[in-house]
Amino acid sequence: MFAAAALGPPLRTAGARADAARTVAVYAEALRQLTLDYDEARNQIQQNADVTTLASRRNRKVEPSP
Repeated sequence: MFAAAALGPPLRTAGARADAARTVAVYAEALRQLTLDYDEARNQIQQNADVTTLASRRNRKVEPSP
């Protein structure tokens, strides 16, 4: 019961629920954008540092030795 009280009072009106839904949507979009930005930055850093990932190494064609 204590944990539920820490979450705040229940949303009793449709307006309060709609406001909460909009807030959640804003936070979800912000998290999505941060994730995309992080992935892009990480990929750029890895490319600049010549980091080879396991996936790219597996996909490389191995040339037969003479």
